[in-house]
Amino acid sequence: MAEREQATGRVAWSEFGAAVDEWFARLPERGWSELAPRGGQRVAVCVVDMLNGFAREGPLASPRVEALVPPVLHLVENAAARGARIVAVQDCHPRGAVEFGAYPPHCLEGTSEAEAVEELLSLPAYREARLVRKNNLCGLWAGDWYRDLVAEGVDTFVICGDCTDLCVNYLAMPLRLWANERNLPLRVVVPAEAVDTFDIPARAASTEEPAAPGHPGELFHRLFLYHMAQNGVEVVRRVTF
Repeated sequence: MAEREQATGRVAWSEFGAAVDEWFARLPERGWSELAPRGGQRVAVCVVDMLNGFAREGPLASPRVEALVPPVLHLVENAAARGARIVAVQDCHPRGAVEFGAYPPHCLEGTSEAEAVEELLSLPAYREARLVRKNNLCGLWAGDWYRDLVAEGVDTFVICGDCTDLCVNYLAMPLRLWANERNLPLRVVVPAEAVDTFDIPARAASTEEPAAPGHPGELFHRLFLYHMAQNGVEVVRRVTF
């Protein structure tokens, strides 16, 4: 019986994965004029953790995150030129942060790891962005900045950066749920080509350690995009200008 259930589970997972891949392949584009029909000032582009400590240096740096630099740069530059608000949501941890019980120490306050990648810092719109420093995975717990933006007339949040399954998910989903609780017609949009997550290969068992499935980046990327889409976040291929 157990063997049959395990086999059924593998088949179900395979079928589900194929369905997610098909969904992912069919993601639509979203034009800027459709995102901002009442003007770009009603849109906030939230750039999550595009930092040296996730892209280029330190224990959590990932080439998948570094590859996000061009699409994020394109999105920020073009959206800002059309009046969008830019929000820089950035890890900035004190030494001995509680989060380091789950992750290696990273993006310590005052270090280069906690600084945005230089390409973003070259943009005036990013240097002038509303800065949100966070000491956890969820940017909503780092002050009332999102409430202030909504009070100022923002009705659409576009979220880009890293990681899809962590800080992007934990910004998009709480924003969606916060708006739902208040019956606010807020739009939360995640362009798939402007977010990503890291990759850790699986580890075979040894005499010292058991096998570990790792963190397959593309699987987590697509699965969490699908999860967000099922819960009211608008997941699109890209934003076009």
